[in-house]
Amino acid sequence: MEPRARFDDLRPRSRRSFTLDGFRSALVARTTTQVRDVLSAAEREVAAGRWVAGFVTYEAAPAFDNAFVVRPTSGTAVADLPLAWFGVFDRRTPTEERSESAVFDIGSWIPHVDEVTHGKDIERIHRAIVAGDTYQVNHTFRMSATFEGDAESLYLDLIGGQSCGYGSFLDTGDWVIASASPELFFEWRHGRLTSRPMKGTAPRGSDLEDDEMQRSALVRSEKQRAENLMIVDMVRNDMGRIARTGTVEVPALFTTEKYDTVWQMTSTVTSEPRAGTDLVDVFSALFPCASITGAPKVATMKLIAELESSPRGVYCGAVGYGGPRPAGPEWAFNVAIRTVTISTHMASYGTGGGVTFDSTAGDEYREALLKARVLDRRTTGFSLLETMHWSPDHGYRHLAAHLSRLTRSAWYFDIPVDPAEVRSALDTAVRDSDSARRVRLLVSRTGAVSAEPLEAPAPLSQVRFIIDDTPLDPSDPMLRHKTTERSVYDAAAARHPEADDVILVTIDGLAADTTIATLCAEIDGEWLTPPVSDGALPGVARRSLLDAGRIKERSLPIEVLHTATRMARVNSLRGWEDAVLFEPDEGSHPTSHPLRRRF
Repeated sequence: MEPRARFDDLRPRSRRSFTLDGFRSALVARTTTQVRDVLSAAEREVAAGRWVAGFVTYEAAPAFDNAFVVRPTSGTAVADLPLAWFGVFDRRTPTEERSESAVFDIGSWIPHVDEVTHGKDIERIHRAIVAGDTYQVNHTFRMSATFEGDAESLYLDLIGGQSCGYGSFLDTGDWVIASASPELFFEWRHGRLTSRPMKGTAPRGSDLEDDEMQRSALVRSEKQRAENLMIVDMVRNDMGRIARTGTVEVPALFTTEKYDTVWQMTSTVTSEPRAGTDLVDVFSALFPCASITGAPKVATMKLIAELESSPRGVYCGAVGYGGPRPAGPEWAFNVAIRTVTISTHMASYGTGGGVTFDSTAGDEYREALLKARVLDRRTTGFSLLETMHWSPDHGYRHLAAHLSRLTRSAWYFDIPVDPAEVRSALDTAVRDSDSARRVRLLVSRTGAVSAEPLEAPAPLSQVRFIIDDTPLDPSDPMLRHKTTERSVYDAAAARHPEADDVILVTIDGLAADTTIATLCAEIDGEWLTPPVSDGALPGVARRSLLDAGRIKERSLPIEVLHTATRMARVNSLRGWEDAVLFEPDEGSHPTSHPLRRRF
């Protein structure tokens, strides 16, 4: 199978995806002395009107400065990985969307470094900072998992789970690189060089208010700002080595960028390279990117080589492309973070962060694992979803509340929504209806709107509940938004086909939602419902009942559910439905006695 390359920018306001077709040959560097030759050969191919795509590994750094120290790759999992690889292609074409994803299976991700060992590394970094050997160290470790199946589908999941700006997929035949990087190493076009170093991370909040608190805390953090500024100064200095005098600028400092799992602090540095500058010159000045080494670069890379237990490979290197354009050649490379490398049924992923004197070991380890959460997201192509009840006499039930929730979720995921288009789609969906309808409103990640009228379901006189036996993580942000990503709910329903609905339970043994509605239980004369923090969706009907004082929020351990006088489920479509717990092992009939705990 011939090598393949595709690149994706999934940011809502700059979306583009393309593949490089017509493979001709591969340019391969297996020694540091060959790296510069490969880059020069890639530049000649672009000058001849062809396109190139490839990677430069972190361990290629000594090719540009023999003072850079890296770990040897011999005898490691990346021993056969080229230091640099570029495929040569005839043309660039828009990427055709897959009608469906192929199957892949990936095992559990195992960190190569435990928290205790990682903590000892942080202590050594602190000693080096006190000694004046370094100011900041980007300390990383690898994770690995078994892999079978279609690697491009894994890549689509990765970029879909982050809406990243610099997604890159390369299949060399022996190695697959699936990069969901949000960080631009450099873009070189129209005689201008642009870099967007990224340093500073915060988790996304569970809702809009919490999310803004997380973003504001990131912006105000003296530690995060200091780290970012230090890297900006390094990139400015690196660019100054090849720039025309007076052209190095910082047009944006401490910008916060929103991704599905994290906030990132990014700054922008630009310059105009001197006449005669070539691709080797640019790499010689900038590589490796300062954001994944630390400061000062030479001394810190030596410390990294001593501390880290394995070579980085493509991770922390660069993946990108070059090609002819009407206004001249263009080049773009990412910083290869959020990147999976696959070979011989094994997948590898690197994660880490910048360590300063103010860093604490526990926080750094947690941040590294936070950045790896993208590995577990399976949200490619999801759409925002609102399911509404419409009748000829009353129109849409709770319409304003549905549109408010849709708008909040659109902001959270950075989805462009046109309110006029949404209302037009809703009106069109029921234009010819003369009876009640269930209307399914969808807004895609690109902002495309559709509304489908369906037959309205009849409420059940009594819903039979069963408590699920597979706990969910209430911190999953997807639980806070109504979307087509329903794998958690669908899997729970599939585990209990004998029930009308299933009560989901958190890892702490607390009730969350049912698979399609808000859970309510009468305890000691009060109707209660789980808070959103326990994994409950912020339902429209739920909000209405809370505002009216008919229900109250309170955590509901599953043991407490067994003491409930009455139970119910409620949503905007079906309204209020009475419910009971039942025990399928005893005849699948409703019963009032407690369920056996299934953990």
